[in-house]
Amino acid sequence: MNRHHGQLIEKIIRLNGYNISELARLLSVDRRTIYIWFKKKRLKKEVILQFAEHINHDFSVDFPELFQSNDQSNPSWIADRMEQVDEANNDNPDKDIHQKYIELLEKYNQLLQKILFD
Repeated sequence: MNRHHGQLIEKIIRLNGYNISELARLLSVDRRTIYIWFKKKRLKKEVILQFAEHINHDFSVDFPELFQSNDQSNPSWIADRMEQVDEANNDNPDKDIHQKYIELLEKYNQLLQKILFD
């Protein structure tokens, strides 16, 4: 597809109400650079990935030609999120507490049954 990268990114940013000054700060560029990128028909994949990371938008849908299926690399923000989920599942103290609570309830029920029916 032959889409205008800058215009599409600008449209997504504006529709979602992102502040250009804040976005420029997050990208470590000045506002003028953002506006220059908005005017460019083609942007480097790295620039698009930087936008994707900071506005949490999957541009692989908008620019499939840049994100071919043979490209195994994920944007860094996706990899980071997946890692956070893994860590949360492995190191979740609430999960341990929940499991202990269930075990305690089961023991309590066994004790009640023993007292009531023996």
